[in-house]
Amino acid sequence: MIRTPIEDSGTCHPKWTTPIFIVDKALGFLQPVPRLLHIVPFMPVSIRSFLLLLFLPSVFLPVAFASEPTSRSLRPPNFILILADDLGYGDLGVTGSKQIQTPRIDALAASGVRFTNAYVSSSVCAPSRAGLLTGKHQASFGFRDNLAPVQPGHDPEFVGLPTNQPTLAKRLKALGYSTGLVGKWHLGELPKFSPLQRGFDEFWGFLGGAHDFFRANATDNAMTGPILCNYKEPAPLTYLTDDQGNECVDFIRRHKDQSFFCSLRLELLIRRCKRSKKT
Repeated sequence: MIRTPIEDSGTCHPKWTTPIFIVDKALGFLQPVPRLLHIVPFMPVSIRSFLLLLFLPSVFLPVAFASEPTSRSLRPPNFILILADDLGYGDLGVTGSKQIQTPRIDALAASGVRFTNAYVSSSVCAPSRAGLLTGKHQASFGFRDNLAPVQPGHDPEFVGLPTNQPTLAKRLKALGYSTGLVGKWHLGELPKFSPLQRGFDEFWGFLGGAHDFFRANATDNAMTGPILCNYKEPAPLTYLTDDQGNECVDFIRRHKDQSFFCSLRLELLIRRCKRSKKT
């Protein structure tokens, strides 16, 4: 397990060490994600984060945590996993962009650990998620293609992440973690495929592959469908990316006194972006 010093003290304190797993699947590289610049400044000092770009196969998790001390002062670390759809390698300052300024992401990269030659297992949405969440190459369990509306002759019972595949969230939950997912799921829309059935305690987001940035209606479907949430009544959207970031911060604050796994799935780059009124 990799740890880095807390910024304030220069010493290593596992209790407050929070790895941020950030994945870009467009080119397969593990990279930071844009438009989360408002998250880092609002994190409490007690959960000050460092950048850990790492993909952990789920089979290693029981081994990794079996040796962790069980006392409150040395509890297992928290995990924040951020998945960016279609982020280009050169779209960040840390990777050489002169057009897009990402100073806080660059700071995370400078103070943490970067894996610049690490790959996810697919260049498209659903298969890459299936591989990341299970720790297996998704082709090994038949998840080769992206999910789309059910076509004639296809059985909807099979349009999703196979239920016999354990997930990272399920393994961490078994170790006592609070688990939450914010944003895009895209691993099946039937109840049996729901993130709440795949190891996540909390879900705020949408089940499909994309969503409108400003509109969400309970009676609509597809792009303007409802935002789903199992722990509160979702507020009207302001700007989807900002709302996702706020929900992630809220999850961290509510669970800061216990070990947690928060997965933030952004759709900002997967299609033509709509600008916030702030920009």
